[in-house]
Amino acid sequence: PKVLAKGKGLIAQRIKEIAKENQVLVFEAPQLARAIYFTTELGHYIPQALFLAVAQVIAYVFGLEIAKEEGTSLRKPKPKVPKELWFDEYGRRPN
Repeated sequence: PKVLAKGKGLIAQRIKEIAKENQVLVFEAPQLARAIYFTTELGHYIPQALFLAVAQVIAYVFGLEIAKEEGTSLRKPKPKVPKELWFDEYGRRPN
């Protein structure tokens, strides 16, 4: 997967607003979002270490449409981010 947009604060809020205006699902996973934000530049692919976490989110999003058609529900995944890619909101790594 490639990073097409990213931001924090007001920029992140605007990205969410645009998504909502265009009926795009917003999946919130702060630890994963921070890992992507602080390790990946716009237009670049996410690090291989995040493939599994991102795949969980993609599978969930695609599964939602099927679940909706079948009248069922899906459990929201909790993507696991490797500890070496954990960041706080300021880009600092925890001790």
